[in-house]
Amino acid sequence: MLLDLRHMDAEQRLQSDVCIVGGGTAGLVIAMELEAAGIACVVLESGGLDVEEASRDLNRGSSAGEIDYQFGDGCRSRFLGGSSNCWGGFCRAFEPSDFERRSWVAHSGWPIGYAEFQSYVQKAHQWLKLGPVNYDPAHWVAAIGRPDVQRFPLAGTGLMDAVSHFSPPVRFGRDYRRRLRDSRLITVVLHANVVRFDSTPEGDVLESVLARSLNGRQLSVSAERFVLAAGGIENPRLLLACSPQRPEGLANRNGLVGRYFMDHPRVQVGRLHMHGDWKRSKLYDIKFNYHHRHMAAAGTKVAGQVMPTPEVRERLGLTNSVMWLCSVFPGEGTPQAEALFRAKQRSLGHRAWDESVLQDIRTVMAAPLTSLRFVGGRVVPRLSPAPYLDLACVAEPVPNPDSRVTLGEARDALGIPRAQVEWRMGEQEKHTIDTGHRLFADFLQTRGVGRAELPPPLSGQPWPASLERQGTWHHMGTTRMHGSPRQGVVDVNCRAHDCKNLYVAGSSVFPTVGANYPTVNLVALAVRLSDHLVRSFRQAGEPAPLRDAAMERSAVSS
Repeated sequence: MLLDLRHMDAEQRLQSDVCIVGGGTAGLVIAMELEAAGIACVVLESGGLDVEEASRDLNRGSSAGEIDYQFGDGCRSRFLGGSSNCWGGFCRAFEPSDFERRSWVAHSGWPIGYAEFQSYVQKAHQWLKLGPVNYDPAHWVAAIGRPDVQRFPLAGTGLMDAVSHFSPPVRFGRDYRRRLRDSRLITVVLHANVVRFDSTPEGDVLESVLARSLNGRQLSVSAERFVLAAGGIENPRLLLACSPQRPEGLANRNGLVGRYFMDHPRVQVGRLHMHGDWKRSKLYDIKFNYHHRHMAAAGTKVAGQVMPTPEVRERLGLTNSVMWLCSVFPGEGTPQAEALFRAKQRSLGHRAWDESVLQDIRTVMAAPLTSLRFVGGRVVPRLSPAPYLDLACVAEPVPNPDSRVTLGEARDALGIPRAQVEWRMGEQEKHTIDTGHRLFADFLQTRGVGRAELPPPLSGQPWPASLERQGTWHHMGTTRMHGSPRQGVVDVNCRAHDCKNLYVAGSSVFPTVGANYPTVNLVALAVRLSDHLVRSFRQAGEPAPLRDAAMERSAVSS
């Protein structure tokens, strides 16, 4: 069932088995998994069914620290489906070393093992409409069977290659809307912004949440269990701001909520000149492998990346990372290219359709030949070939307790303090990127594949202008999972250490975050959390009778 708080009675109450705060990827997967087990839930979604400026504004906040981190617009979608509305579809499951405690990576190690996690990846593939759980580059190159899709000869170089899969991409609020609308056990309430958690005086049991729409309608939801699934920035913001019984923040007795914030740093530096047939290779070039029909087999589209081997990472003290190539077509970096990029972002709902549209149109028309060459290089590369390629790298950040989400001084339209994000990274991330680039340049030269022109090393220097100030749109780590309440916000089952019936879902629970691509991994954890919730209900005695969550409404006083 789909409801809209803006159009409900002034004061409403719902009661359900589970209340889920956040209608993004993790929240909706959990709702539908619980539905399949006969468990009713209410999902509170802050936005509506599409982009709305008033809802988008609630994402905005401030950046603190050395890096001017841009997290308000574009990289989050505050409407049903959450960040699935603005992701590119890249998927790659965590590898075994991502779960291990690594002596050279501070605060590393998961309280669950790779084998247990891997048992949920198949179900995650199904939710994301992916193909088989097979990330072997040799398999996919052989299955694709094209002469312009060939692997680099990396043996003995300290490097290895990997592949990621592409979800179509699934837009959860669109692709599963009919199921949500028709469900008798799932009630999705749109435009329902949580403004208060009401718990017992000790704060160890959550009793209800209060949601408010921007037009002033209010809704109280009580439940047996609550799941916070609002994203890596909103999860800590709500916990810190919305608990009158716990002024320091709900589930925050040890001051860990909001700490260990991570995003994957992405840097595009280094100019590559490929030799011979490698000039036409598509496997590792994002301009040609991104959702490309030539990079598909048996209905699965893939893309190739290069990364240091686990042995090299351990020997040289590196975090995980991936590298890829990016053809640079004529017109790249011009005002026309930037205007065309903004037009594409608007068409995908990542940017607002504002007064700058006319200016962008004028910019494109002011240099039509440049605009045409830029578009032609992407659509028909033979007509406008790329003279060189860039080398791009995304690195795994080191968990850092001083990299964090806190509450700023400004407040949003609901009176909630806006988020302030201090994104901190150190020398280890720079060392990882520098080493990867150097290994790749050595490989090109020694194997006759090409040559690289690399800039000065990042180590010991401020982050360069080429560091993407929006990161990779991956907001992670702020309610990290750990067996000890002194080192994590949630336990091995994603339950808050300090609140018996509050769970947290999404990438905010990641202790470490791998090289890239969190979505398939957070979906796997969402399926795992759903299984735990189902077991917990059954161990306590199944809800009897199972009920339609929307049937237990009653008026409440203000």
